Amino acid sequence: MDGKMFVFKSCYVALVLLFATSISVYADEIDVYFVTGQSNASNFANLSGTGPTDVGFTLHFARSEDAFVGNYPDDAVAVQFSSDLLDTSLPTSILAMGLQQGDRDVAIIAFTRVASSLALVPGESDTSWFPGSDPANGEVFNDALCYNFLNWSQARINELQDQGHTINVRGIFWFQGERDGATGFHEVYEENFTNLVIRFRETYGQELRMVATELHEIPGTGVNWIVINDALESVANADVRIGFVQTFDLAWLSPTDVHLSDAGYMALAPRWSAKMLELLNLGDVNGDGMVSLLDVAPFVQILIDGTFDSAADINQDGIVDLLDVVPFVELLLG
Repeated sequence: MDGKMFVFKSCYVALVLLFATSISVYADEIDVYFVTGQSNASNFANLSGTGPTDVGFTLHFARSEDAFVGNYPDDAVAVQFSSDLLDTSLPTSILAMGLQQGDRDVAIIAFTRVASSLALVPGESDTSWFPGSDPANGEVFNDALCYNFLNWSQARINELQDQGHTINVRGIFWFQGERDGATGFHEVYEENFTNLVIRFRETYGQELRMVATELHEIPGTGVNWIVINDALESVANADVRIGFVQTFDLAWLSPTDVHLSDAGYMALAPRWSAKMLELLNLGDVNGDGMVSLLDVAPFVQILIDGTFDSAADINQDGIVDLLDVVPFVELLLG
């Protein structure tokens, strides 16, 4: 009897410890998002900080020193904090509050460079996001921003992991392209942006979502804004894990300025978070936070019943029908 009781108590303690551990791990989960690009992305990330409001989760924030030129050392950090007390009037706080789900914390890691290009600019490679001519087949470029971004961001992730957190890299917010439109590289922008996505996903997984941002089209400047925006939107239309956010109706510094005003960045933040969550929830028909075989049965049932669920509307045409089947399978296959 004593032996049975000992076994019973041992099993009970083990279950309690397992349950407690599982709660602890879940509570320590962090959803990681990146803000990248050139000056508009820099301006957005600069508008961050702690404040008086307890938002109910911890925002882990890190911003690179965007004036730094050359290879970024792992510790080139301009601002870094972890706090649940935020200034909720600032764009990064608004973005984090929009992205926060369940009991998980949010990390926003911002790596940007003003006046940067997505093309390889001879003699100015340190200001280029050029990912390589064919990264899917190993032809990568490792002497500029893409390479530095991957290394620097991973260093920030390692810091969080060293603190005992479980990291979920969720997505990237991309705001860049003005220089490419102004310097004649607009025609190769779609190819370079597609390769950049490939490069990012090789590091952070094929499930990585990406939200691209519309540039301010200023007539009469000779800059090919339309070509850049069309390229971003075209890539988004071809990939269910990429979204495109419009900005034409937001507040800019002036009608002829390429930069949003502070009010514009504040209005952009909820658009970014809404689009990102839309991409993350796409295909998650059973609502468990991931796309898996467990979503197949409810997806088929929606097709049979002829009902609507935004998570099942994979091609986002406003109805759930047979046209959603192929992209749904693509999501399942990653």
